[in-house]
Amino acid sequence: MAFNDPSGYTSWYTFHPLIRESERSLISNLGPRDCLDVGSGPSVFHEVFQGKTISLDASLPMINAAVKEEDRVAGDALRLPFRDSSIPCVFSCAVLPFLKSGDDFFKEVKRILRPGGEFILCDIVKDSAWGSRYARLGAEGDPYYSRAHLYSRKELLGLIRRYFEVKKVASTLRAPPDEEKFEEAEENENGAFLCVKAVPLERRARRA
Repeated sequence: MAFNDPSGYTSWYTFHPLIRESERSLISNLGPRDCLDVGSGPSVFHEVFQGKTISLDASLPMINAAVKEEDRVAGDALRLPFRDSSIPCVFSCAVLPFLKSGDDFFKEVKRILRPGGEFILCDIVKDSAWGSRYARLGAEGDPYYSRAHLYSRKELLGLIRRYFEVKKVASTLRAPPDEEKFEEAEENENGAFLCVKAVPLERRARRA
């Protein structure tokens, strides 16, 4: 599914500045450089990206709202329109729960990454106070979260490790949603907003 309201998307962060700053600080610490942002929306967090950034989104309104100075591509996360081994870094935030297949997405990311390239994925995990809040919104018929499949920490890391070697795990948002405050990132899985930095697993040679 595609999100088609860039102003509504950015206004959420306007009304929750401490949440935005907590997430922004964590992403900045991961040092995204020369990244393709899959599901970029209106370029949220791109101010901490380094080097050249490419924004990709399935929604034309979203991609039209992305930073004009960046390369912008309308495309499907499950059919990334890039050559094999052509991208040095792939970043994705709050996209996986809305995709039909996490496996297909990770296969595509692995396909387009250069050897030694980095994959940075961030999301709200199901087994957290924030995850419970979004699950409740989905149960109440929220137009977005009713279609989302949130992943627990174990599910998310297990899925990533099928295709990638995890190099770093960090998180923030340990406080519940009704106690909004700025929270420093920590290198653990304890926060609701979990980020993983990984590199593709090397292909095993076939036996003769």
